[in-house]
Amino acid sequence: MIVKDEEQLAEALQRGDSEIHIEGDLVNGVTSIRATGAVVWGLVIVAIVSCIGCTLVTRNPTAGVTVASLIGTKPALTAMSLVWIAGGVSVLEQLRSYRSEGTKDGSLVLKNR
Repeated sequence: MIVKDEEQLAEALQRGDSEIHIEGDLVNGVTSIRATGAVVWGLVIVAIVSCIGCTLVTRNPTAGVTVASLIGTKPALTAMSLVWIAGGVSVLEQLRSYRSEGTKDGSLVLKNR
């Protein structure tokens, strides 16, 4: 499936599509999310959950700054959007479980393991 935004990507991940072609600006965010090491990844998950919780309760998304400082602004926005759309952080683990087949014609190709 070809995806161009976070909503399409979240849906493809939740369905467990065997192959996902990511296009456009989403490629950079997804590449950075997938390249994040295990320790930083744990901190990112905690920060994302905190950010979304704080935003829901106080309507102040300042915890997002923590996520952005760990993995960068575009990947942080992509990650938080995926979590919000999918309704949980498990979508990020699903994303990281896909194997990268590299880029083809400007799109990132992911295959389900």
